[in-house]
Amino acid sequence: MKTMSKRQPTVEFDLEANAAYLRLTQGRVSTTKKAKLESMDVLLDYDPKGELVGVELLNLKKALSILLEPKLPKIQLVS
Repeated sequence: MKTMSKRQPTVEFDLEANAAYLRLTQGRVSTTKKAKLESMDVLLDYDPKGELVGVELLNLKKALSILLEPKLPKIQLVS
């Protein structure tokens, strides 16, 4: 029996564009849908069959700084 090998997902970063692209398959993109995640714009690419091909993350630096920021309680000084 012959098995077909699947390609591993790849991630590309474009620091100048402040974006990242996660390619899940090598399929042809026919439709793109826009979504929001935290303060990041997300573009979801689908092939003609409706399968997810890739995910593009925009405003990456701002979103990462929010996600990685420590969640410390605010402290008020009392005199």
